[in-house]
Amino acid sequence: MKVLIDASSLIALTKTGSLDLIKDVFGRVFITKEIEKEITSGTLADVAILKGKIKDWIEVIESPSSKEYYTKLKGLDEGECSILGYAKENKDVLLILDEVEGRAVAEAEGFTHTGTLGLIVYACEKRIISKSRAMGIIKKLSRSEFRMTTELYDWALTKIEAVKK
Repeated sequence: MKVLIDASSLIALTKTGSLDLIKDVFGRVFITKEIEKEITSGTLADVAILKGKIKDWIEVIESPSSKEYYTKLKGLDEGECSILGYAKENKDVLLILDEVEGRAVAEAEGFTHTGTLGLIVYACEKRIISKSRAMGIIKKLSRSEFRMTTELYDWALTKIEAVKK
């Protein structure tokens, strides 16, 4: 299964010092040129960290032609349109995206998808990370610019707490 990840998840995990969690879970992930542009513009330390992972375990792929199909939908940025377009053209793809609009389209199209919190919960359930590390990442996210509802925060903590030792 090819895993495509949106910029918001990459940025959020970088800001919490947890970017390598993605590599630990999947080994290799893919981004489109639009997402590469989003995560590599600027000069902040986060940008340097992300640039260092490209060609290491983040692979940039060409954007699909069907990305244009999604550009007419409100609320989607170019990166989201590109990974949704890729999923439309290819089967056996997992999308990791957090924006409500992107997730709604993925759901409506029947694409396999999760978000950053779902990734953290999965990593904990599979014992890739400890419960305390998973909770720490989620708490850091809650204190950052990462947007999540109280219900989603509670869901993630409940799922992590339920993981047996």
